[in-house]
Amino acid sequence: ERAPRHPELAALIAQLDLAHAERAEAALGILVDCMPAAEFGWLGAQLLVRVGDVQGARHAVLLAATREVYPPVAAGLWQQLAPLAPSAGERMDALDRAVASAPSLSSVRWARFEARVELGDEQGALADAESLEAAAAGTRARHEVLLRAADRLVARGDPGLGAYGIP
Repeated sequence: ERAPRHPELAALIAQLDLAHAERAEAALGILVDCMPAAEFGWLGAQLLVRVGDVQGARHAVLLAATREVYPPVAAGLWQQLAPLAPSAGERMDALDRAVASAPSLSSVRWARFEARVELGDEQGALADAESLEAAAAGTRARHEVLLRAADRLVARGDPGLGAYGIP
């Protein structure tokens, strides 16, 4: 708390405090002494969520995602924004942006696949599964992708799987 109010120092102290849930407000206080918490990106967002400001956290991640120039990092930020979205439409928009930022990044495609399954978007989920299969290297990897996708769809009880020979 007696550290100089420099953004880089404040961010380092806040990262240390982030490991301790009871220090979230103190860490956030250190950040906002330098500049708005939203300017600290994912770090600011995590602290804002911990103190109950989900709207502020969404704003922080949105700012970070739109400013990020490296596509895989931008995709990860869009993916982190999805669970903070207040509606299914906004959640899917964030995941669509994640996939658009880095289409070959399997983690964001799996996240969108899962969201589509949860929302009952069978065609979209199957399209993501097909893209994941196409991107997989080797027969074994393709088989694992298809098995994972089929297991998830069967677990959901998807009635449309009969068209694919799955009871």
